[in-house]
Amino acid sequence: MPKINGNMNTKHIWSWIVLLSFVFACTSENEATQEDTTQNQKDTIAVEEEPAKDYQRIVVIGSPLAEIVFELGDTSKIVAYDRKLPFDTTFIRPKVGYKGTLKAYNILSHQPDLVLSDDEGSPQNIIDSVSISEVDYFTYPQMKSMEEATTVIQEIGKLLQKEEQANTLIDSMNLKLTEIENIKANVKDTVSILYIKAISRDNIMVAGNSTPTEAFISLSGAVNAGDVYDGYQRLDEEVSQLVNPNYILLSQESWEKMGGVMFANTVPELLQFAAYRTGRILILPENDIEGFGVNTPQEALEFAQRLYGK
Repeated sequence: MPKINGNMNTKHIWSWIVLLSFVFACTSENEATQEDTTQNQKDTIAVEEEPAKDYQRIVVIGSPLAEIVFELGDTSKIVAYDRKLPFDTTFIRPKVGYKGTLKAYNILSHQPDLVLSDDEGSPQNIIDSVSISEVDYFTYPQMKSMEEATTVIQEIGKLLQKEEQANTLIDSMNLKLTEIENIKANVKDTVSILYIKAISRDNIMVAGNSTPTEAFISLSGAVNAGDVYDGYQRLDEEVSQLVNPNYILLSQESWEKMGGVMFANTVPELLQFAAYRTGRILILPENDIEGFGVNTPQEALEFAQRLYGK
């Protein structure tokens, strides 16, 4: 009997040792978890408490981004822009260039505290050079849809402490798109549009599939007459014989490059189109039809109303 009792006592001792070890391990793990949680909370609080910067001198590279800053009410803070602002010809500021013509020293000469650029307008070496001078440099993808525009507007609105204005702008744009959908819902016969882009007087292209303008045409409730081609196709006799659009669409910039009606009337390929000969020509700002800016929904709505008389 004593031998049996001794063995049982030993087992009890080892059981207690294992149990205490388990309890100690769990306690240590809980304490470590609590420490990590506390540290994460401190880190989160530190990030949340970081004050937003009050930017006062902004360089904007890319017209759609400049439009956003305009609409958010910070026009006076723009000290320079890339090359053109077709939406407001009365706004005059120095130009810093775009892409290949953009220079870091041109940007820095205006002493900005913020640069906003589309990702095509700012080469990486320029971004690096300017950022070294402790200037905040933000780049955004070129917008091609309302979804992409919403993201960019919200981000810039937060950056400029204009979040309420940003949401109001987005709501206004969505309202225009809803109006377009209502027009399209009542359209039985859609019209065809051919977009003609003049690179120069001697280099005139038409827009086919997978081009930014095709998206604008579709948004307006029309179809792209150039969809027999992929990308841009040089305007030649073959195109003028193959395509028969209801309307010709030109950008204001292309119309000017072509020399206006005096020169356009000397282009045989253009004269082949019945739409051109009968004056069914529509001209819009290039920025609105080759990308997606804050004015694109309004332009598309007005375009749809002109096409369908709504």
